[in-house]
Amino acid sequence: MAAAALLSGCATVATEPASAPDVINSKTVNTFYVTDRAPSSAQEKAKFYSHFRGALVFGAGDVDVPLAIPGEDESRSFFSRYGNQRIKNAVVASVTEKLREEFIADVSRAVASSTRRELLLFVHGYNTDFDEAMRRTAQISWDTRFEGAAVLFSWPSKPSVAGYTADEAGVHWATTHLTDALKDLVTRTGSQKVVLIAHSMGTRALTEAVIRLKRTGVDLSPVKHLVLAAPDIDADIFVRDIAPELVAPGRQVTLYASSRDRALELSEQLHDYPRAGDAGSDVVVFPGIDTVDATDIDTSFLGHNYYGENQTIMSDVRELISADTPVANRPGIEPVASESGNYWRLVPEQPVPSSN
Repeated sequence: MAAAALLSGCATVATEPASAPDVINSKTVNTFYVTDRAPSSAQEKAKFYSHFRGALVFGAGDVDVPLAIPGEDESRSFFSRYGNQRIKNAVVASVTEKLREEFIADVSRAVASSTRRELLLFVHGYNTDFDEAMRRTAQISWDTRFEGAAVLFSWPSKPSVAGYTADEAGVHWATTHLTDALKDLVTRTGSQKVVLIAHSMGTRALTEAVIRLKRTGVDLSPVKHLVLAAPDIDADIFVRDIAPELVAPGRQVTLYASSRDRALELSEQLHDYPRAGDAGSDVVVFPGIDTVDATDIDTSFLGHNYYGENQTIMSDVRELISADTPVANRPGIEPVASESGNYWRLVPEQPVPSSN
């Protein structure tokens, strides 16, 4: 039972979606993608791309994201108020493959049209199919009001309860492709502000890609934000080998952790060592990295998808990547002193007193 809970940790938890008549107003979010998944066959249930390995493919799609329901403030995030209902109601309306040069040209135009010439790259976690990854990318882009190009890198994750070890192999295999794609996105799109976000097992590929590019002399100065949400990485290896390579002048590196992340607890049991996304006594503290403890925030089942399923956290991410607000100046966050150093804690929103 424990293994089953772990292996389902990154899957969207089933909830009852708002019925179609209740959902009003939607936003079509154009989302670019790079994937090394093989195309889905007619016999497969997966939409667009499968969980099998394939050639590197570039493309773009339209994702219709529901924004509000009657009687609610549409300026607030529908996803933040209704959790996975936002993911379940979002629809990947279409995807179109593009030649690499066409893809770069289209991304470059989207970057140029934004005020700060910005680009966001999202790398999903394990047990996530392509369709859900596209919806999550669009959700992050919209909820943070990101103006520039939003790009998904989708690796061949196996959407299966028993897929954890297969996904470990899959994300390792995909790292070379991510490194190749990231180099183009940073150096060929005219981006002056690049935001990199990865979740769970996807943080392994993203951090390795950044390190490889750095060591080969690629100019990574446009990378202004690196956000690691619930990283499923050995904590000791992260501190010794990875963290020192990520810190750079002019870059905010943020790590969101939780001591209620059941999936990472079980990952720790499988690997015998704490994960970088753990909080509590195992919280990772490293100079130049803002560790944010999200334990006190209401989270999703297993507490593993909290980075995108809670209003407080998404508001913090929005302040971080869209307003470039330093951690000490962001609302709803407080400093915490520990033996290993200082980190930060998200404080739950206080309920509004009833007028009755």
